[in-house]
Amino acid sequence: LSNALKYTNAGGSITLGTTTDNHKAKISIRDTGVGITKDRIPHVFDIFSESTTGTSRHEEGSGLGLALVKELAESLNGAVGVASTPGEGSHFWVEFTTIKPPTLPAKDQVALKNWLVADLLPSSRMQLSEQEISFQGDVLPATDQSILVVDDIEDMRGLIANLMEKEGHEVFTASNGKEGLEKATQLKPDLIISDWMMPELSGPEMIQALQDKPDTSSIPVILLTARGDDDSKLLGTQSGASGFLSKPFSNLEVVSLVRNLLQLKEGEREIANLNKHLTENVMKRYLPEDLVDQIVSGEISIDEKPRTFVGTVLFSDLQGFTRLANEIPAATLARLLNQYFDAMVQIVFKHGGTLDKFIGDAMMILFGVPVELAPTHQVRQATQCALEMQARMKELDSIWTAEGITPPRMRIGMHQGPMIVGNFGSKRRADYTAIGPAVNLAARLESSCEPGEVLVSREIATLLQEEEFDDAGTFELKGFSEPIRCYKLIPQK
Repeated sequence: LSNALKYTNAGGSITLGTTTDNHKAKISIRDTGVGITKDRIPHVFDIFSESTTGTSRHEEGSGLGLALVKELAESLNGAVGVASTPGEGSHFWVEFTTIKPPTLPAKDQVALKNWLVADLLPSSRMQLSEQEISFQGDVLPATDQSILVVDDIEDMRGLIANLMEKEGHEVFTASNGKEGLEKATQLKPDLIISDWMMPELSGPEMIQALQDKPDTSSIPVILLTARGDDDSKLLGTQSGASGFLSKPFSNLEVVSLVRNLLQLKEGEREIANLNKHLTENVMKRYLPEDLVDQIVSGEISIDEKPRTFVGTVLFSDLQGFTRLANEIPAATLARLLNQYFDAMVQIVFKHGGTLDKFIGDAMMILFGVPVELAPTHQVRQATQCALEMQARMKELDSIWTAEGITPPRMRIGMHQGPMIVGNFGSKRRADYTAIGPAVNLAARLESSCEPGEVLVSREIATLLQEEEFDDAGTFELKGFSEPIRCYKLIPQK
């Protein structure tokens, strides 16, 4: 009767009738609804079968209802039947042999009225057998993996949820595609089992919406449907479903598919964790951080050919480090050097610099590479970084002096100009770096700088305010035929 109400449009008719003939009693329901196709009629009383075709429905289907009708009728020595014509309607009936009602004491008559339909169901066919629930042999231990079951049929949701809970999973449920999408977005389950035809959103529509969101696109989805033809399977796979099960299906099929997909999901998680470890703990320790981020995001390739940038180069070096290496134990020297690098690297990253490399106690830092930046912004970030590095060096000097150590002093040289940036080396060992006259000039400026100061080229000074630098005079620099006019940065209060 509920199916007739569901599939009969407004203006149609539904007739509920009873007849008796030759010791047979028949209860029948006729409707003028959508009807059932000829190929579906033999299966409408099967568990998990659906009598309609299409991609969505706005109310619950017949997944368990008709199967329960058949089960109950046959347990009472009755029979069920159906006749239907698509577009014209359906005729369902159940028939029993008439019997005389038993004479019961009054107390038993009261008890009879309180019987539940569930009390009449035999356990031999509708309950899950141990063989269906569990595999023979090794049984996987309980896990904390979560599963979301999305189905508009309450009985189906309960049956699958119960099966998954027996497998040791945390289970959540949703009664339609829209609710399933909302819960999946909120809960981020490890796997979703979804019906195809549902109100609000169909299964394929929900999958598409999940795949449009980065945080839910990798959740595997098993799609359940009564449509077992090849075209439907292809459509289900194309929708993005990770697995596809046609109704009716066995519990063993569901459990097997769930276990396989969860094992694949766990493998993907392990790979993701390894990639994260390689990115955070390996690549970013040996390659510029900005470069690693671009490689991971797919913006550039690790094998990308060198290209020309206009960038700013900052060279820093410690004067007196060689002397210090001969005066103090190696362990102490290593501790001081790592303390120095740790402080300076934090400042470099704070101001958006790309740490190209360590060269002994020296550092080469790039601005505007590999993430391009306007020349004025490069100079602003680089000068602020250089002045803060010198200020931090004074703090380290005080700490080391208190330990009885004569500290080294830092020199910094800076220049802006065109440079070639990319991978240089062989297929087995390469270095991502910048080369060219601009890099050489910055290195020469550093070697000519007074300890504790920052020496910059005219190209840098041109982009600064007058009060930010002083004229340091001209310098004869190795590798340059003409004297170079240089300027000294003034620390700002």
